[in-house]
Amino acid sequence: SALRAAVAFNELQQQAHACGHALRGLRDVCVLLGRGCGEIDYSAPRLQASEAAFGWLPSLPPSAAPHLAPPLCECASALLVGLGTAPMLPPAAHLQLLTHCRSALSPASGPAAPTAEARCQVYVAMLCLLRLAAPHGAKSGAAWSHPQQAALRLQAAGLLSRDAAQLVQSVATDARDGTSSLRGAALALLTALLDAEEGGGGGGGVEGEPTVASSLCRSPYLANLLAPLSDPSSELNRALFLLLAPAEAPHGRAEAQAAGWELWRHEVSLSLLCRLLVGLAGGGAQAASLFDALAGGGALCHLPAAPFLSLPLCYLSEENALVPVARDGGAADAEAERTAALHARLLSPLLRASSAALLAAKSDPARRHAAGVAAEVVG
Repeated sequence: SALRAAVAFNELQQQAHACGHALRGLRDVCVLLGRGCGEIDYSAPRLQASEAAFGWLPSLPPSAAPHLAPPLCECASALLVGLGTAPMLPPAAHLQLLTHCRSALSPASGPAAPTAEARCQVYVAMLCLLRLAAPHGAKSGAAWSHPQQAALRLQAAGLLSRDAAQLVQSVATDARDGTSSLRGAALALLTALLDAEEGGGGGGGVEGEPTVASSLCRSPYLANLLAPLSDPSSELNRALFLLLAPAEAPHGRAEAQAAGWELWRHEVSLSLLCRLLVGLAGGGAQAASLFDALAGGGALCHLPAAPFLSLPLCYLSEENALVPVARDGGAADAEAERTAALHARLLSPLLRASSAALLAAKSDPARRHAAGVAAEVVG
């Protein structure tokens, strides 16, 4: 009996692996489909297939979910991304797909919880859907405009506000603790969620319910996300020092990619903080309360504690302008230009975030706190 059970289990595992390989092959077909079909409009079959892939996720048994959920999510996200930047996506289909994405992330824990790989693909799909609803010219990268976008934004904000706290907890945790690809997708999604909430008129949810902005301000997620900035031993600061020190610059391709990723993460994390603070700057009493909660949680304290702020700017000219010192030309000048550009990428997000904090501070104690942070960053 035990042997039969083991044989049956192995057969199920083999079937799950086979289905996973088939689904990944289908995902590759989805990616290549647009290149092979030219100008043929195949958006309707893509939408149907994407909805079907997401719709199967809740019915997966716990034993098969770890094998089948990631390729199913890969198929769904590849189908959505392949729609292009300006699909005529009906509001009903848009809402249904967003609902499927939210359902795919539940439960957040337990044996039936989606794997990190599956969550990454769901985040990519949600990013695609939220960008379709973004207005023309928005910072999210939207490059099209259509009258139905207003309806898309309102219904997206309404759906996301129903359980904003749980969604922010899941995405922010992945932004801090996930793999490189998962952290990148989660960071991008957090910014898109803030944009969607603002585009929907402040959330569109029930009065008094947590929003994306309030969940970020009243929780330790942002402080934890920015904590590596003030930790000299963190991977972030080790990578930044390697990039700033020519003699210790990364030699291998893997080291260079890792250092570049950490620099990107530094920029995006501070961009998220700046985006949140700019949104609070235009608010009233509730925004002032959220800023006080954010500042009280310690997120702003990490800005002036960045170790690279104490590095001597040896490449500055006598006029103290952010330009390389003139040398004898060649490699020395090129290295000075590279270092100046790199230091500017490090300093600019800090300056923007500290300036946004000054704008968002409403009360006198909050203004003094924000001014102190800005003074330390500049000084």
